[in-house]
Amino acid sequence: MAIDFDPQRWSDVRETYRRWWARELERPIVPMIAFGRDPGRAQPAAPFLDQSNCADLSIAPEDLIDRVDCDLSCRWFLGVDEARKQLGRYGITA
Repeated sequence: MAIDFDPQRWSDVRETYRRWWARELERPIVPMIAFGRDPGRAQPAAPFLDQSNCADLSIAPEDLIDRVDCDLSCRWFLGVDEARKQLGRYGITA
């Protein structure tokens, strides 16, 4: 399964930030990322990239890219509409 973000959503993000910087958006921008999405494949052998191994040159660049891709595929990137829908499942209105 691929990263849950498509060109249309990226276009929406750019437009939202353009409007915010132009002071045309009458709300704050609150990035919402949820974790736990099934990546649809096995976890890669490379370790999760963090401070303890970021300078470990024994890990092949391809393996690191595979790890980052898998980690990003395990996330939901929620926009305002999706966040409202998810919150509504718990009786929260926004």
